[in-house]
Amino acid sequence: MLCGLCAAVYILLAVIGGIRSYSPVPFWDMWEGIDSVVKATNGDAGAWWMQHNEHRIVFTRILIWANIVLFKGTGVFLIAVNYILAGLCFLLLFVCLAETLGDKAEKQCRNSMAFILLALSFSWLQKANFCWEFQSQFFLAQLVPLLSFYLLHRSCVSSARSSPLFVWACLAGVISSVTLASGILTLPLMLLLAMVLRTGWRRITVLATLAVITVLVYFYNYHTPEGNGSFFETLRHDPAGILQYMLLYLGGPFYFLPGIVSKPVAQMAGVFLIGSAVFFAIRAIRTPDRPSLTLALLTFLLYIGGTAAGTAGGRLISGTMLALSSRYQTPVLMAWSVLLILYAPSIAKKAGDASFRSFRPLLLIPAFLFPCQLDALRSRKGEMFERKVAALAIELGVKDQAQISATVYPDANLVLKLAEIPKERNLSIFGNPLIKDAAQLIGRVESVQPDRHYMGSIDGIVRIDGGFPYFCVWGWLFEKDTRSVPEVIHILNESGVVIGYALTGQPRPDVEKIAGHRAKFAGFKGYVLPGKITGDRIILQGVDLE
Repeated sequence: MLCGLCAAVYILLAVIGGIRSYSPVPFWDMWEGIDSVVKATNGDAGAWWMQHNEHRIVFTRILIWANIVLFKGTGVFLIAVNYILAGLCFLLLFVCLAETLGDKAEKQCRNSMAFILLALSFSWLQKANFCWEFQSQFFLAQLVPLLSFYLLHRSCVSSARSSPLFVWACLAGVISSVTLASGILTLPLMLLLAMVLRTGWRRITVLATLAVITVLVYFYNYHTPEGNGSFFETLRHDPAGILQYMLLYLGGPFYFLPGIVSKPVAQMAGVFLIGSAVFFAIRAIRTPDRPSLTLALLTFLLYIGGTAAGTAGGRLISGTMLALSSRYQTPVLMAWSVLLILYAPSIAKKAGDASFRSFRPLLLIPAFLFPCQLDALRSRKGEMFERKVAALAIELGVKDQAQISATVYPDANLVLKLAEIPKERNLSIFGNPLIKDAAQLIGRVESVQPDRHYMGSIDGIVRIDGGFPYFCVWGWLFEKDTRSVPEVIHILNESGVVIGYALTGQPRPDVEKIAGHRAKFAGFKGYVLPGKITGDRIILQGVDLE
């Protein structure tokens, strides 16, 4: 009962974090993801297969397409898919745990281990992969390979359904190659597993053929992305750096434990994971009947090790601390979950022999991770506000490099180009009433509303490098009568011509002290055409959207 309650709390906090971190504004690679899908739907079939960095993310593009067709690109669907995939990862891990333990383990012991697996599956350490709508591939790139290895194991132990299970395992192996670049390792590793399990020459031949074909197709017309290092070049020049990166990558969750924040501790954890995997591998191979599930799980750990090595080769150029990125925590958390499953029979035996007290220290894992989970409650309204302002700049065609690069995309020029068709079709944020058709509003005449009384100020207007003719404007606005903050602000000159547009929602603790808690987010930021100002006044007119 207690484990179930704790599991519910973990999931609830992860969901709350996703809600609080949600932004309708595409972030970073999502702009390119939308662009590739738009090209594909416009008749460029090759856009489905084209590289994204070193990856071929066909499945993610299919999900982006569904998000555009069904939900106008709002991103809510993709965020939900991330959580669903995390849940599927947990279910597959639980199936492996249940099969590993069998019917002999105590129910309380099994439930506690399941809770730990669930805590790792929904850990907020991987928050980027929950909150970033583009990140479904980071879950798919662990879920599908593990499923491939598990199905291959089942095809070896289930005589009645052996052939169908083998076919499904092969299909999953092929699908793995179009999740992330690491997925290309799946079929070669399935071949290795089949050889160790002595599945027979026919199946080994099938897997070898599929592995060769998949690799050849994947690397046909492949080009190394700019800015990425070459694994073999990096290995030749800095083998110690690759090792340090890999160990930090594999031990990443331990870096974030409260009171630790230490690279050596994380790297020691990486050594423990590798050492444990080697120990289980030697024991399994020496066992006469060669336990297929254990070997399948060890193959998955080898897959994660290959992922770590590949990531180190390509990303070491950016420094070892990149190994601790939130998006990389998903494969590592999966690896530690699998390691727990491998240790599960020994742990369950001790729990049965010496009462459940001997198992309790293992529950410290979710306990130590809980402070990280509480980070999901932190408000991100300020960050989400800045993203919306960047989207407004893109809608208006303002090359505000500082605003855009700091919040949504590194290159303002490129994102303005990528956004052309989404703007035209009112997709994603450009269909949101907050900024929809804001560019068309500029220059129109609008009636001033004298019956609405505001308090506020313009705190600054500055020129934007490269953003001509717009200037950036910011300040705060609060309506006295309704004691509310308008959703958007139209900036008018004395003739009633709209010369600017701004969004509210910026946290302003200073204004809150003056006007009360309802004015906490009265700050605004936007863009104005100062050359269109006539007379001595600029009029800030609040607009509440329907």
